[in-house]
Amino acid sequence: MKNFIKMDIAEQIVRLAQPIIEAKDAYLIELKVRGKGRNRIIEAFIDTDTGVTTDLCAEISRELSTALDAADIIRGPYHLIVSSPGLDRPLKFPRQYQKNIERTLLVKVLSNGAVEKIEGKLTEATTEHITLLLKNAEQRTIPFDQIIDARVQTIW
Repeated sequence: MKNFIKMDIAEQIVRLAQPIIEAKDAYLIELKVRGKGRNRIIEAFIDTDTGVTTDLCAEISRELSTALDAADIIRGPYHLIVSSPGLDRPLKFPRQYQKNIERTLLVKVLSNGAVEKIEGKLTEATTEHITLLLKNAEQRTIPFDQIIDARVQTIW
């Protein structure tokens, strides 16, 4: 418990949440803590290689809530939200790209000091890079260290 004292609340919650989430074959994409006092909100965005279900979110929420209460990290009431990142959130980890093969992405890349937007169908995702098939049938390989932002494009 002593090692929790010097970390901020979000870091403490991440340390507590990760083993709970990983035990369910899921992984933490992002954790946000906002609000104060009675209006404190904790949002945990999780994902899996096969997709997130409402049952999984509820299970993790129950276990995380119990762990948060036992660890006494947050004083007073809070509202805990556990959900999938959704299509509007950026892809952050290589394994997220893998499950979006064949989908169209809009990727912002840092290239020669300038930001370039590239749209194409994701054809490959490794631990090092992604490959997009552009509209002109050209293939473009982009290393992860050049990606600023990448989002799945929804087609309506």
